[in-house]
Amino acid sequence: MDSFKLKDEPREPDWWPLYMHQRKLAYSDLPGGHDFLDAQPDFRKRERDVVIVNVGAHWSEGEFQGNTTDYHVLLGYEKMVDYITKRFQAISPSINVYWRAVAPGHVQCEQYSTAEPFRKTINSTKNPEKESYNWYLMNAMNEIAKKRLQYKPSDRTAMYKHTHAANQEQSKAGTKSPVGNTSVEFLDVWGMSIQRPDAHLDPPHDCLHFCQLGVVSEWNEFHWQSIIFDSVFSDY
Repeated sequence: MDSFKLKDEPREPDWWPLYMHQRKLAYSDLPGGHDFLDAQPDFRKRERDVVIVNVGAHWSEGEFQGNTTDYHVLLGYEKMVDYITKRFQAISPSINVYWRAVAPGHVQCEQYSTAEPFRKTINSTKNPEKESYNWYLMNAMNEIAKKRLQYKPSDRTAMYKHTHAANQEQSKAGTKSPVGNTSVEFLDVWGMSIQRPDAHLDPPHDCLHFCQLGVVSEWNEFHWQSIIFDSVFSDY
């Protein structure tokens, strides 16, 4: 982890010079020979960088050496959440960070052919006692992330609350959030995903990765909604 570095200096994308050249050609016939960006250089502002964090299913005993128990796995996950958020806090200017919940696998998913809207568990309907890998720890890791990021569903949506807003409230109260001033939002995709045991890649061989239409696209819609919502309070 110590070798992991995030660059905070402004970076001009590789495609930007070509884009600006094409823009000048497109606007060259207009009166004055320049476009709106040339006329008002302050209009173009650097957008905030966006980072989405997720460990997937691979934070498990099998990824660590030595005698590792569930306790050590979860304790290590908690320390990792704190470590990563502190690293983001040190970046200036601040960036938008989205911590996506670990998505569930469904034990023996081959038995399902439709969505189950009221489903709350990963367990097999036919064999509730059967376990699969470390999947039973996934939501426990989500609960740790929620706690460390001070996640609470807002009145506006039951899916997420902006941790940045919580930081501002704590600042007024004289307390300090573990994520400082960086906007870190927990994106809770667990509830929407747990209802789709029918949507995995290759039942019964792969009941972890999602493949059918709907699940991952909803995650993306959720992420995009969060980005757009944040932009309302920045430069738009």
